[in-house]
Amino acid sequence: MKHLAALFILTVSLIACDKDKTQKDFGPQVDPEFIQTIQNKAMQNGDPWGLSVGEFVYNIKTQEVYSGGLSPSRTLLEEEGITVTEREDFPTYSDITIVREVIEHNTTSTDTAKFKDVYRLAAPGTSSSTAPEEEATDSPEVEDPNFSVTYHNLIVKKEKVSRPDKVNEREPCPQDKDCSINVTHLYYDIVVHEKDQPSRKNQVEIMISDEVPYFANILKNCVTSVASIEDMRPLVRQCTSVLDYQKPALTTP
Repeated sequence: MKHLAALFILTVSLIACDKDKTQKDFGPQVDPEFIQTIQNKAMQNGDPWGLSVGEFVYNIKTQEVYSGGLSPSRTLLEEEGITVTEREDFPTYSDITIVREVIEHNTTSTDTAKFKDVYRLAAPGTSSSTAPEEEATDSPEVEDPNFSVTYHNLIVKKEKVSRPDKVNEREPCPQDKDCSINVTHLYYDIVVHEKDQPSRKNQVEIMISDEVPYFANILKNCVTSVASIEDMRPLVRQCTSVLDYQKPALTTP
């Protein structure tokens, strides 16, 4: 059983963070808990309790490789459709069932898989502990003195963006109405430090909105890093982006 409260986390989990180490070469350091607080605030008005059967979100994962100043080569890695198929409401909690259909685009074939996930959501005004929970089985994390992760160069922007193209095509915006979405746009660097190895920097971009269906709250999540391919070190950017979403129309009795 999964719990929606723990659905969204930082792109890279903090394994160890040496806050006493000054990382001047990588820019101003930021506490990962502060980044998480900003992300949570950007999604604070998201409405998991409003999830209804028939709600749908469509994501794609892409990869772009930048090398030698040429236009990037772009590859479609994965497609994912998320559909709410069941909802059961109880006095202190609700069970939300979703079906995820995933198409993985490999170099030699295309694989399709279907998954069924159930999330348990505590009713508003009740403690999450009132909902039945499975016994925790995770072992406590052990810090590795030879490995640490630091976060740097946080930029936060409040912006307005257009709805995904497929949403606009299906539901054209009236001429006298602004259908753009308010988003929080975050940029920061994650630096991985390993003993006797050069530090590795990953650039992160996340775009969040609570004005879209709940499972579309993270509209974009990108990570850019330097890859080693024989004698080349190209920039590789992987993004998961929301291309479509739909909420079932409300019906009146």
